[in-house]
Amino acid sequence: MYGNVLPESIAKRLETELTYIQKHEYAVYYWISRCMVRYMNDSGYYVGAHGSVGSVLVAFLLEISDTNPLPLYYYCPQYHYIDFKATALDGFDLPDQVCPVCGCPLKSDGHNIPYETFMSYDGSKMPDIGLIFPVSKQYNEFAFMQELFGVNKIAYAGAIATLQERSAEEYISDYEAKTGDYFTEEQRSYICKKLCGIKQRVDGLYPAELLFCRKG
Repeated sequence: MYGNVLPESIAKRLETELTYIQKHEYAVYYWISRCMVRYMNDSGYYVGAHGSVGSVLVAFLLEISDTNPLPLYYYCPQYHYIDFKATALDGFDLPDQVCPVCGCPLKSDGHNIPYETFMSYDGSKMPDIGLIFPVSKQYNEFAFMQELFGVNKIAYAGAIATLQERSAEEYISDYEAKTGDYFTEEQRSYICKKLCGIKQRVDGLYPAELLFCRKG
């Protein structure tokens, strides 16, 4: 993206992040995330990365996140011309410019997010890389991870909610309204107690997680 010789500011930022990642032995978290995203992308699906992982340049270059944390800039993907002198609130807000080398329209990017947002000031914060996969394809991702690491090394942890008293009361009221059969207070109390604690299916952004077991 930036050519064989990186601009000094990018090289320095990348070196700092990689030093922290290596020092705290966090490289495997980024590698696993990269594998998961690549598998889903190759299957034709987009993976969203939420949270502050977008502040890490390494995550952007590995295509884990599509948020570029660098200061806003213009760049030419063909001749690797880059200009960090641009001024605006965000890279996407930069006015159109042409490349002084080839005359083609320049691309613009950069959201100016410090890596400390995700990694902390000393880089010691445990990576919390949140990836959002299509619900219908989560089992495919799980099977891929099992194939990659081994069946005994991956666990599928689902988010399970139980029926609470308020919801149980609503179910009872809905039943009464639809059927015309009404319960006494004693009957309602009994049914409500029986309903409370029943497991419910949960759909949403975080329906499940994959747990990786270390050797030994």
